[in-house]
Amino acid sequence: MPEIDVRVAASIATVTLNRPAVRNAVTLQMWRDISRIFGQLGRDPAVRAVLGAGTAQSLMDRAADSEDYAEGRRAFAERRPPRFQGV
Repeated sequence: MPEIDVRVAASIATVTLNRPAVRNAVTLQMWRDISRIFGQLGRDPAVRAVLGAGTAQSLMDRAADSEDYAEGRRAFAERRPPRFQGV
């Protein structure tokens, strides 16, 4: 099963997060994919409802994969131009 599994049956879409080893913590790429997936489901006239699910046996203890976000913040900081340049 991929990290995000989408199934539609009887006009109900089920979006399942599949990262049980990290209690389904969401990576930056997964947030991008979730945005795209929900956009597609929202435009699909055959979908009347969307359910969210997860494969972990316990509730998520965090919503985001902090390791992935820390790397994203570092990458952003390295590409950002300086606010002020020397005179």
